[in-house]
Amino acid sequence: MMPNTEPVTQHKNDLARIRQTQGQQLVTLHPIAAVTKDTKGTELNEMIDLHHAGAVAFSDGTEPLWHSDVLVKTLQYLQPFNGLLINRPEDTMLTRFWHHE
Repeated sequence: MMPNTEPVTQHKNDLARIRQTQGQQLVTLHPIAAVTKDTKGTELNEMIDLHHAGAVAFSDGTEPLWHSDVLVKTLQYLQPFNGLLINRPEDTMLTRFWHHE
């Protein structure tokens, strides 16, 4: 389950709520927590805490991690616990001022 929900999956309480709602469902949800606050691509979330709370991976969902500093810091943060990053390979700066004909 990608983190682009309302609210964004970025706190331990969000993961607890997902686990609670599963109950006796036929499908098991595997929550993916947001890498950055509100999936805005700037301020990192507490990924170690989210990992311990049950996040199986980290992503900003439909938003790419476009800033290289944020991407490098994310990879460094995830390395100690072999965290999984799911990133959308898109350079928004290339498409911002162009349109397709």
